[in-house]
Amino acid sequence: MDVMDVGRMLVAQDPSAAYVSFWQARKHTGYTIVEEPGAVTWNELLTRDINKAVPFYEAVLGVKATVVPMPEADYTLLKVADKAVAGVMTMPKKVPAQVPSYWDPYFAVDHADAAVTKAKSLGGTPLVPTMEIRGFGRFCPLADPQGGVFSIFQPVKN
Repeated sequence: MDVMDVGRMLVAQDPSAAYVSFWQARKHTGYTIVEEPGAVTWNELLTRDINKAVPFYEAVLGVKATVVPMPEADYTLLKVADKAVAGVMTMPKKVPAQVPSYWDPYFAVDHADAAVTKAKSLGGTPLVPTMEIRGFGRFCPLADPQGGVFSIFQPVKN
């Protein structure tokens, strides 16, 4: 559908059952600030069928998938040229079966623990305790008061 004269959007469900939105820019090109506190810094698909999801995004978006071996499960990076723009992982076994595949946007923060405390004071719920990603930073997935899921991420300062 057209969104006035700013762009065209599509909301769809990928073959792994995750909902995803696509944007064709017109007057509004999309993000202008990224990877700064308060802005989106990463997007990650948690899927129950990685073998259906990854080829879909490669075909629709023209991204290239690169598998990164990890101790618990492989992680797939979706790349444009040589830049990773999103990640894909198999849904962890501890996630209840009724939770469908979903995209998780990560927002950059200066202090993960302070952001979690603030989110809780506003009715948000941490889904797991804040965790360290060795060499990258600290993150915590949260649910907002309506149940929407997002993550906060405090990158390692270089």
